[in-house]
Amino acid sequence: MLREENTKLRGRNEQIKEELERLQANVSSQQSRESRSENAVADLKRQLGELHSKLKIAQKQRSELEAELEAEKNICHTKKHALQLTTDELANASAVINNLNKENVKLQSKVDLRTEIAMRQEKMLLEKEKQIMELSNTVAAIEQEHVKNKSSNEEHAETVRRIKETTDIIEEKYRKRAFTVSSKALS
Repeated sequence: MLREENTKLRGRNEQIKEELERLQANVSSQQSRESRSENAVADLKRQLGELHSKLKIAQKQRSELEAELEAEKNICHTKKHALQLTTDELANASAVINNLNKENVKLQSKVDLRTEIAMRQEKMLLEKEKQIMELSNTVAAIEQEHVKNKSSNEEHAETVRRIKETTDIIEEKYRKRAFTVSSKALS
């Protein structure tokens, strides 16, 4: 009878050890996934930082272009005013008027070009802001998954600890019984 119980306890002990090994492998796998998630979050945060930096540069360039555009508009306005004065004062100086008109066309072309560039910059800024928003959402989703994985790992670790305690108790009972059986056999 003791042998049967001893055999059953050994079998149960082996099952518990196998379960413990399986759970430890599961915990190790979870920790590996958690590490990969942390790396992905760090990489996405780095990319987000880079996009923020690029956005600041693009905004600075936009401000500079707007300032240049404003200066060009002021120059254009000044040239138009000078052209009007010259026309009033020098009605017969058509050569001067023609030159000023040509210059005005060039300046207007520059203004148009700068305006087009500023509009392109604005479009790029909107695209960058959209990318940043998408990356922020991705980072938030990964961080949420990371928190879930961390909680799951803690639960697995607690289960492994309880199984180990149970195994230790069974091994202690087994040792005591084996000692009692061997003591009786020696007597």
